[in-house]
Amino acid sequence: VIATRGSYESIVAVIVLTMLYNAKQSNERTWLTGILLALATHFKIYPIIYSLALYFYIDHNSSLYLTFRRFQLVMSFILTTIILNVIFYYYYGYNYLHETYLYHIIRRDARHNFSPYFYLTYLSPKSYLLSLITFIPQIFNTLILS
Repeated sequence: VIATRGSYESIVAVIVLTMLYNAKQSNERTWLTGILLALATHFKIYPIIYSLALYFYIDHNSSLYLTFRRFQLVMSFILTTIILNVIFYYYYGYNYLHETYLYHIIRRDARHNFSPYFYLTYLSPKSYLLSLITFIPQIFNTLILS
């Protein structure tokens, strides 16, 4: 099912909901949660914000230290992400890396999202430095608040 405007948000939402459902189960399939997180992040980078919250939710009764289930989550996420990136880089080359990851750092289309920096970037001349400066607080907030 593809949503209107040609977006695949519904697919990403199903993957994220399946990932959350699997994380809530008290089973030993933590690796599947990591795979689903990597898959959702591969489709759209936004679900990466759930990674830190998932890490702390898994074995939430234990301390902040790395447990076996948390290790499974992290490793399955990293390995799946690497495998997907290698496959797609093989087929699409640098264009894949640019459109998937690098574009979000040097984004120039101020009207694309609901950023608090919208008006600043809209009125300012196009600058890679400004794009980077507005990207850093977003990453910092994601790390702190999740």
